[in-house]
Amino acid sequence: MPMRSRLPFPEQLTTRSYEMPVLKGIDIKEDKRRVLKSKEDFYLRSSYTTDRLFRSGRILFNDDISNYLNEIKDELLKDDPNTRNDLKLYAVRSLAVNAFAKDDGVILLNMGLISQMDNEAQLAFVIAHEIIHFLEKHAVDVYLEDREIERGKGHYQKVNWDNKVFAKSVYSKAKEMEADLKGFDIFLSSVYNTTEISGVFDILIASNACFADMEMDEEILSNPVYSMVDSFIDLPIREVDLEQDINGSHASPVVRKSILDSMIDIHGRDGLLYSIKSKSSFDDMIRASRFEMALILYEAGEFESAIYHCELLKRHYRSSDFTDRILAKSWAHLAHVVSQGKFNAYH
Repeated sequence: MPMRSRLPFPEQLTTRSYEMPVLKGIDIKEDKRRVLKSKEDFYLRSSYTTDRLFRSGRILFNDDISNYLNEIKDELLKDDPNTRNDLKLYAVRSLAVNAFAKDDGVILLNMGLISQMDNEAQLAFVIAHEIIHFLEKHAVDVYLEDREIERGKGHYQKVNWDNKVFAKSVYSKAKEMEADLKGFDIFLSSVYNTTEISGVFDILIASNACFADMEMDEEILSNPVYSMVDSFIDLPIREVDLEQDINGSHASPVVRKSILDSMIDIHGRDGLLYSIKSKSSFDDMIRASRFEMALILYEAGEFESAIYHCELLKRHYRSSDFTDRILAKSWAHLAHVVSQGKFNAYH
């Protein structure tokens, strides 16, 4: 059954964008006029972005997963009540294997990331990382630095376009590394097992993959209800490029894993895999998120991926009316594309 939000509505849905505070973090006395204007622009844009996100229907609130994320946050910040009260975590119906911390204290974890987690300790590290982004005001810092780079101010005078792109990437990646290292400190003060951190980066490295692998054999592709023509079965498989974009905003997860593994070798310790929930309760939550991913894939028009994901769910869990409906609709959409002669254009 699809996941649903529950009442009451969060503040972001009951307050208009222009009524939300946008001057937080602005120091009228200290900030230069140019920086002050950029900060005002950032906070106003951020407020409207938050508004659009919540009104899109993609953010879940008061659901079991979002509530669970907030319980983990409370455990990590049990000795920091002020920060704990400033933050609110939400699950997002998005395929991306990612998470975001906004300046207003909203932390968003995508279903694409949550559904890949192996245990609660891994989720805790992701949340610790995002807590640092909030505490260190990384979102506004990156925005201000990008503006300085674009304008060619300070160190960026006479810098050409290619080097500007590279400078933005370097600065953003530095913030990611800072969030990893300081997030590790938060994690160390918790009850969780540090060895599980490495698994988070394995998930990021294979972010294009599903939660498991399975060969789509002929039994799956042909049955009494439908059959697949040989020309489709023999289509070449596209190789997934796992190399990190040198100008991307995130440092390579391979590099980040190596650095954190070194930290774990020095400071690591045993701890818990689960604290808030039992393993069985955690597994139930992950299962629910993986079933939700099938619906998100279908709604996004990723019909082949939805089919593959549903077949994985049937193999790892069970067949259900939910997966059968998504399978039927996805096959029907693909058949329509083929009948219209648009299969190649669709890909």
